[in-house]
Amino acid sequence: MVARNKGSGGDGAAPSKASFFEGFAGTTNGSFFAPPSWVDVKKKPGHTSQVSVVENNPDLHNLLTGAFLIWSPNLVWLFVALAVWFVFPYDFQAGKTWSSDWVLHRLVVNTGVIFGYVGFWHVTLVRAISSRTPFDSSLLTFPPCI
Repeated sequence: MVARNKGSGGDGAAPSKASFFEGFAGTTNGSFFAPPSWVDVKKKPGHTSQVSVVENNPDLHNLLTGAFLIWSPNLVWLFVALAVWFVFPYDFQAGKTWSSDWVLHRLVVNTGVIFGYVGFWHVTLVRAISSRTPFDSSLLTFPPCI
């Protein structure tokens, strides 16, 4: 089930009228940096019940319509994969025989993508202190080290 805006942070308030794009590509209010609308930010991290989000999984309708892709961060990964495919295309002719040239090229490309992604979130959430409620408070460092 894809969680769409079901309220205002689990505080018991009535569901708010959300934009059609709420949840697009896994965003909340158009941001990747805000907690999902079902998270109660007044509680300690990890203490919000996830029953409302996972109780109807797998949701056959979302699987058949592709909503699981459009309304989740998987859409971002689809675009990353397509960008890598077109910017750094596979050389299928070279791949027919073993050669360190094409293997090292793919290794560098794929490692760069993964380290870029993980590095972005590490710098954003851990080092730049964008996440004010970390699961492990020992990760907070003052002043932020980048």
